[in-house]
Amino acid sequence: MTSTAMSRPTIHEPFKKLIPRQSDEEFNLLEESILKEGCREALVVWKESKILLDGHTRLTICETHKVPYTIVEISLKDMVAAEQWIIRNQLGRRNLKPDDAKLLLARLYASLKKPHGAPSGNANASASKQISQNDTFVSTAEEVAKQTGVSEATVHRAVQFSKAVDALEKAGIDSDEFLNQVSNKAVMEAAKQSTPEAARAVLNKPHQTQGTGNNEWYTPPDIIEAAREVLKIINVDPASCEKANEVVQADIFYTEKDDGRTKDIKGNVWMNPPFSQPEVSQFVEKVCKAYEGGDVSQACILTNNCTETVWGQRLLKISSGVCFITGRVKFLDTEGSPRTGALQGQMVCYLGTNTEDFTSSFEKLGVVLKTTKETECHITKN
Repeated sequence: MTSTAMSRPTIHEPFKKLIPRQSDEEFNLLEESILKEGCREALVVWKESKILLDGHTRLTICETHKVPYTIVEISLKDMVAAEQWIIRNQLGRRNLKPDDAKLLLARLYASLKKPHGAPSGNANASASKQISQNDTFVSTAEEVAKQTGVSEATVHRAVQFSKAVDALEKAGIDSDEFLNQVSNKAVMEAAKQSTPEAARAVLNKPHQTQGTGNNEWYTPPDIIEAAREVLKIINVDPASCEKANEVVQADIFYTEKDDGRTKDIKGNVWMNPPFSQPEVSQFVEKVCKAYEGGDVSQACILTNNCTETVWGQRLLKISSGVCFITGRVKFLDTEGSPRTGALQGQMVCYLGTNTEDFTSSFEKLGVVLKTTKETECHITKN
């Protein structure tokens, strides 16, 4: 790769559509950063065609405000290789939303399934179901799993989910109406309906979110135990249920029906809030305000590591420590069995003064960062 100055890169719409849409909040944060600090990250361009592969939003912002930018060129064999580079690059984003990750997995599956340069109906079509590797053959799902670090079952579910999303969009339902907002089960069910009206009715039903209060997503005991080592006693869990509290063992816990956002919370808090919006923002804000007001003494908060979001920035600014958990957390189902790893990384933020215990307890789970009163940053690796 080499940085270079060149004319404006070409925008290839099919490639641009591979990239998940940014929310208004994400766009505004990026725009604010570029206006304040300049475009620090180079745009990535396919050398042979001058087509932009990464940095579409940055290019738009830079051109709008006449901010200089740099370009990095990479050499790729053909359009298929370029498509796969974009997908893998997007799958590597830490702030990637779960449904967007599933669609990217499905697109990588479809891209790998089709042989380079093979037309539809080619006599070697059977090979489209397999990838050659060192004179052996592996399934496409296995290859995608190997490249992305998920299970083959996750890949197959992603493909089925993608088909459901496509069916709903063909029925005239914009994916922005439901992606990352309702359960995958609801999306799959909606896709089976005979009319768009029936599909929307399914999508508009109330659905549980993927926090502690969801029967399918309990926090693994090792994370709870690390939090208990720091907090000593967990007085309150604002976003929980009876099953989850069997492990958390909070003195007081609030269920989805109780709505912990409306309750007073005091003492030491453990929280794994719903990961969907607006719930995650509201729960985080609830604990932050209670901590700033002196009602909460300490808190350990498990969330997706969405460090670029408003709520993520809010949480990080008052945290005295944060652990970026190694790998993907395998949340537990109702039987206590680990589910397939989440499609996004997680972090645990610590609010309080017991930073030494936080570091020693959580460094076995991932990289720990802590701040001093002078706001210096220290990194402890596991």
